[in-house]
Amino acid sequence: MQRVLHLPSIHHVSAYVEKILSWAAALLLPVATYTLLIRLAVYFIELLYEIFIRYQY
Repeated sequence: MQRVLHLPSIHHVSAYVEKILSWAAALLLPVATYTLLIRLAVYFIELLYEIFIRYQY
């Protein structure tokens, strides 16, 4: 009886953990891509700014 009751609880917990991981991935992937894009944008802006200053003087 104990094992029969214990198995569905483990399955329920694993499903819950899977759901949490899927949510975390869904939330973290866009954040990671946005931060990467922002870093690239900042890098290019700094590069262009440096070139602009060099041509200015």
